[in-house]
Amino acid sequence: MLERSQVAEDGLLSPVTDITFSDSPPSRPRDPRIVLVHDYVTQRGGAERVVLDLLRSFPGARLVTACFEAKATYPRFAEYDIETLWPNRFPMFRQDPRTAFPFLAKAFSRHVISDADLVICSSSGWAHRVTTSAPKIVYCHNPARWLYQPDDYFADLPHWIRRGQRGFVAAMSGLRHSDAIAAQRCSRYLGNSAAVVQRIRDTYGIEATILPPSRGISPTGPATPVAGIEPGFLLTIGRERGYKHTESICQAVASMKGERLVAVGAQPAEAYEPQITRLRNLSDENMRWLYANASGLVAVAHEDFGLAPVEAQAFGLPTVVLRAGGYLDTTVENVTGVFVDGTSPALIADAIANLRSRTWDSVAIRRCGEQFSREAFTDRITRIADKELGRVGVVKATRSTVALGTYTRSNSTPHSPGARRGVHSAGHSPGGNRDRAHAGDHSGPGRVEGYPAKEPAAAGRQAVDRVDDRAGPGH
Repeated sequence: MLERSQVAEDGLLSPVTDITFSDSPPSRPRDPRIVLVHDYVTQRGGAERVVLDLLRSFPGARLVTACFEAKATYPRFAEYDIETLWPNRFPMFRQDPRTAFPFLAKAFSRHVISDADLVICSSSGWAHRVTTSAPKIVYCHNPARWLYQPDDYFADLPHWIRRGQRGFVAAMSGLRHSDAIAAQRCSRYLGNSAAVVQRIRDTYGIEATILPPSRGISPTGPATPVAGIEPGFLLTIGRERGYKHTESICQAVASMKGERLVAVGAQPAEAYEPQITRLRNLSDENMRWLYANASGLVAVAHEDFGLAPVEAQAFGLPTVVLRAGGYLDTTVENVTGVFVDGTSPALIADAIANLRSRTWDSVAIRRCGEQFSREAFTDRITRIADKELGRVGVVKATRSTVALGTYTRSNSTPHSPGARRGVHSAGHSPGGNRDRAHAGDHSGPGRVEGYPAKEPAAAGRQAVDRVDDRAGPGH
C-alpha cells in the first residue's frame, strides 16, 4: 500500500522517494552515479581548474580522460579516481596530447560508460563523444579549436608537425560531421562565455547556456614569495600557444622604460631580457603571491573565457585585456581594466601606458569578481545536474551547499578526498575491467546560469545578469 508521496517546493509532483508496502521496511534512495569526462589532464590550465571544481562539486564521481600526466598538472588530481583511455600508454601523447589528436575522437567514442545516471563532459575537443545511455551534459570550453581554428592552435608547434596536422584537418570533413552528430546526442550544452555560446551555435546549431567557471586562485590561503621578484611588476599568465600572444607582451614591455614583466608559462628566452622574468610550473601559493604583489595584469590571448583576469579581480588588480572573446563578458571597462584593440607590441604598450595613467579602486574591482567564486559555480552546476537527473526519473537525492562548495548527498556520508584515488586504464568491456595503478604510474548568447548583476555594466558586450535555472535543455 502506498503510504507517502512527495510534493516539490514549487508545488509540482516530484518522484516518490519512499514507497512502503504493508509490513515492509521503507526504501532508501541511492546516490546518483555521476561520471566526469575531460579531454586530457596533462597541463596546468583553466580547463583543468574547471575539472577540479567539478570533482569538488560532485564528491564520489570518477574522472575519465584520454591521458593523465601527474607531474605536469595540478597536484590535487592525485586525490581523485581517474580512469584513462588507451592513448595514455604512449609517453609522447602524455607529453603533448596534440600529437594524439588524429586518434582521440575514436578513443572517446568507443569508450562506453554504462554505470552512470549522469555524465558531465568538460570538453574543448572530444570528451563529449563518449558513449552512454545516461543524460550527458557538456561543459564546452570551445568546440575543438584544432579542428575548427587550426591556424591559431598549431602556431607554436614545429613546422613538420604543423604541416601534417593541417593536412589531416583539411581531410577531416567526415570527422567534423561525426562531431556534430555527437554534439546533437547530448542532453544539454553549457558554454563558459557568450563568445563560446556563439561558436557552439555556429558549429553545431545548438543553443547553449552560459555558465562561467569559477576563478582558480582566490586571495584566501597561503602565499609563497617567488625568489628574486620585487613587487610592482606587470603579470601575464598563459601556456605557450600561438593564440596567447605572450611574445608580443614581452616585446611591448621590453620597449617601455622602467617596466618589468613576470611571464608565467612562457618558454625560456634565447637571449638575456633584463625586464622580463619567465617562470613555469609554479604552485598555487606562488601564484597567490604574484597576484598580490603585481601592479597590473596583461592578457591579450584570443580566449574563450580567460581565467587570469577574473583571478586578478579577486585581488583588486587592474588588467589590460584584448577587446575580444571571453574578456568582453568579464571586464568592466575603466572599472576593472582597459581594453586593447589588437595584439601588436605597439598597441599593447599604449594600453599599458593607459593603465598606468589611471587610478584604480581595488574594492570595486574585487566586488566585480565576486560573481566568479567557487561557491557560485558549485551552486549553479549542481542545480543543473539535479534538473537533468529529474528529467530521467532518478531520485534527486542531492542538495547543493554553497557555503561548503560541495555536492552534499542526502542519506549519505561526505566523500573523503583520496578515498578512491588512483589511475586506472579503461578495460575493453563497457564501463568496467579497470587495472588499478598508483597515481602517476603510466605503464599501462544563450540562456544564463551565471553573472549576478554588477554595476556599472561592461562597455563592449553588455555583462549578462542573474542566474535563471528555469530554462529547458540546451538544444
